[in-house]
Amino acid sequence: MKKHIYKLMVGLLIGATAFGVTGCSNNIAGEKSSVSQDIPMGRYIEETVDMPKEIKSLIDYKVNSDGTMEIHGYASGNQVVAYTSKDGKSWESKDATWLNDLISAGNQLSAITSNEKGEYYALYYNPDFKTRIGKLSEGNKVEEIPYEVDESSYISAIKVDEEGSIFVGMNNGVVRINEADGSVITEYSVTGTEGEVVVVDNQLMVIDAQRGGLVAFNLESGDEENFIPYEGTLWGSKLLSNDEGNVYIVNTEGVSRLAPGGSIWENVIESSTSSFGTPSLFVRQVAMKGNDEFSVAFDSVEGAYTLLNYHFDPNVPSRPTTEVNLYMLEDNRTIRQAVAEYQRQNQEVFINIQVGIQEGDTLTKADAIRTLNTQLLAGKGPDILVLDGLPIQSYMEKGVLLDMSDWVDGMRDSGKWLENITEAYRQEDGSIYALPTRFKVPTLWGNKELVNGVDSLEGLADWAKENPDKQVFYSMTPEELMKKLYGITAHEWMDETGQIKEDAFVTFIESINTLSGQGGADEAPSMNSSSSGMTIEFNDADDPAIQESIKNTLSTEYMAHKDVELHMTEVEAFMEIPYLNSAIMQRGDGDFGAVLAKDGGVYNPVGIVGINANSKNKDIASEIVKLAMSKEVQKVDLYEGFPIDKEALEEQAIINEDGMMAAMGMAIEKPIKMQPATQESYTKLKEQVDKLTIPAMTDEVLMNLIIEETKGYFNGEKTANEAAEAAAKRTRAYLAE
Repeated sequence: MKKHIYKLMVGLLIGATAFGVTGCSNNIAGEKSSVSQDIPMGRYIEETVDMPKEIKSLIDYKVNSDGTMEIHGYASGNQVVAYTSKDGKSWESKDATWLNDLISAGNQLSAITSNEKGEYYALYYNPDFKTRIGKLSEGNKVEEIPYEVDESSYISAIKVDEEGSIFVGMNNGVVRINEADGSVITEYSVTGTEGEVVVVDNQLMVIDAQRGGLVAFNLESGDEENFIPYEGTLWGSKLLSNDEGNVYIVNTEGVSRLAPGGSIWENVIESSTSSFGTPSLFVRQVAMKGNDEFSVAFDSVEGAYTLLNYHFDPNVPSRPTTEVNLYMLEDNRTIRQAVAEYQRQNQEVFINIQVGIQEGDTLTKADAIRTLNTQLLAGKGPDILVLDGLPIQSYMEKGVLLDMSDWVDGMRDSGKWLENITEAYRQEDGSIYALPTRFKVPTLWGNKELVNGVDSLEGLADWAKENPDKQVFYSMTPEELMKKLYGITAHEWMDETGQIKEDAFVTFIESINTLSGQGGADEAPSMNSSSSGMTIEFNDADDPAIQESIKNTLSTEYMAHKDVELHMTEVEAFMEIPYLNSAIMQRGDGDFGAVLAKDGGVYNPVGIVGINANSKNKDIASEIVKLAMSKEVQKVDLYEGFPIDKEALEEQAIINEDGMMAAMGMAIEKPIKMQPATQESYTKLKEQVDKLTIPAMTDEVLMNLIIEETKGYFNGEKTANEAAEAAAKRTRAYLAE
C-alpha cells in the first residue's frame, strides 16, 4: 500500500511565547505580523500514513519497541483483522484468529493491549455480560484471569507490564492485579479517571479529570505522592511516557510534556497549527515512536480514521512565516474546520484565531464588539471576520467589509450552493459582503391547523384570544419569547437599514404579551423525570444553557401530550428529526413546518464570514472563506447547522438505515414513545429548506437593548407605543456607534 504523505509544520512552543503566537485569544490583532529573520528554528512535522483499507472500526493501535506499527480492527462482517508495518508504506497481515475465536464463543470484545514482551491481553464481556480479562496463551487460546469486578464498577481500560502485573482502570479508581491468580496487589484511589496510566520511576501516573490534573502514586504502596495541575481538557485525553521519564498528555488541544520532577506542562504540539485542532477529529489511540516522536490515530465524526506521525525537524522555523488574523465573537466549529484544512495544505501560514467572548470571561459582548469596532473603523483589525452576533448591516454601510462578488458570482452560477441562503447579503448593486457557511431552520411542531394555517405572530395571538382554554406555547416569560422570536420576525418590524418601524413593532410586542400571558411562565422547569420513573441529575441546573435545554425538552413533551399546541425550536441537523417526529406522531394531529412561513420562511444564518476591506492578506482570506464554503468542509456534520453546499445537503437528507439506532427518549416529565425515522420526514424538511428566503436577525447585542427598553411595557409601566418609541430611539443610537 502506497503512503501518501503531506507535511504540515506543527508549532513547537520553544520560543513561541516571545512572539505572542496563539491559536485562541481575545486580543484583536491587526494586519499580517512582521517576522524577524532571526527566528527560532525547530518544529514538529505532521505526516499522514494510510491505514489498511480493510479496517472499518479501530480496536487498538500501537508502536512496538522496534518501531513497527501494529493495528487491530474490525473488517466487514465483524471479523477482526490485524496488520503490521515497518515503514508505514505497506502493511502485512497478522494472525488474529484468537480474537475471532473469542468473539465466536459469544464474547464481546472491548479492548486489547500488550507489553514489550509481545504478550497479548483482551478485555471482553462473556455471554453472561460479565467483564473478563484474558491472556493469549499457547495454541491461540485465551486464558481467563480470575479477577472479579465489583458490581458498582466498570473497567474502562487495562495496561500490562513485563512483571506480570495488570493495571485495571475503572470508574472509581485503578487497581494493580497479579495475572497469575487475579489477586489485588495495590489500589490507587482516583475518581475522575478513564483508565489512562503510565509507570515512571516507581510511580503510577493517573489522569484525574475531576481534580484537573495528573496524580502520582507510589507504585508499591498506592499512596498519593504528588498532584500536578493541568489547565485544559482532560476527559478523553491519552497519557504517554518515554524512557527519559517525560510524561505526555495528548488530546484535542495538542501534546503537552511534563519533564521528570517538573510541575509545569509545556506545549510541544499546538492544536492551532496541527490536526489536533480539527473539530471533526478526536484522539482515539496514541503511541510513542522512540523518545521524541508521536503516532496518533484519530477518529472522525464521519466514522473514518486518520493515522498521523509527528517528528521534530530542527531545520524549519518554529513558527509559520505568515500570520493571518481571524476574529469570531463566539467559537465556531465550521470555521475552525476550514482553518485546520487550510493550514494542512499551507504550512507556511498561521491563522491566529481570536475569540471575543471565551468561557469564564467577564467581558460583555457589547464591550467586545465596541473594542472590535474601534479597530475596524480605524482601518485596522483582523483579516477575516465571523459576523455572527456582529452589526453586519452597519459594517456594510460603513465600508468595513470587502466585496466578494468577483469570485462568489462564479460559485453562484455553478449551482453548487443553496442560492436562497448564500445570497442573503447580496446588495442591489450586485456586491456581496458576507456569506453564511451554515444555517438553522426555526420550526413549529404540533397542532396541524396552526402549523399550516397561521403564517404570522399576530395570527397566533388572535388564535390564542379566540381559544382561551388552549395554550399555544410552553410557558415563557415575555423576555424568553422575545428572544425566540426576535430574529425570526425582525424583518417585519425593521426597515432595510435596521431601524424600527414603530407601528409594526407595537403589533409585535402586543402579540408577545398575549402569548406569554397564557401559562405560568414564572414556574421553574421540573428537574425530575417522574413519569418515566427515572431521575435526571443536573450538575448545574442554574446554568442558562441547561435551563434552556430543559425547557426545550419540556416544550416538546407538553406538545406531544397536547398540553400545549406548538413546540418552537431551531433544527440544525437531520438527526433531530426522529425525536421531534415521534412527538407529533404521539400527539396524533401533528405536523411540522418552518416558523410563520409567510414569503417562504426564515432561516438563521450561522458562521457568517466576511473579509476586512483593509486586510493586507485578502487573497489568503478569500481562500479560507472558499474552503469554509467547499463540500470538503460542508459535508462534515458538526451539529452546527445545515450545509449550504447542495450535494452535502442532499447526502445528509437521505436517511441512513444502517446508522439508525433504536432509542428511548429521556423524559423529564412526560415520556415520548420513540418511533423510527422516515425518509418522508427527512424529505419534507429538505423541501422546507429549499423555500426559505429570509435571513434572521443575528445581532444579539441589539436584541438585548430592545428587550431592555420593552420591559416597562410588559410590567405595566409603559404603553406599547411608549416602549416602541424608546426601542426605536435606542436602536438608532446603537447603529450610529
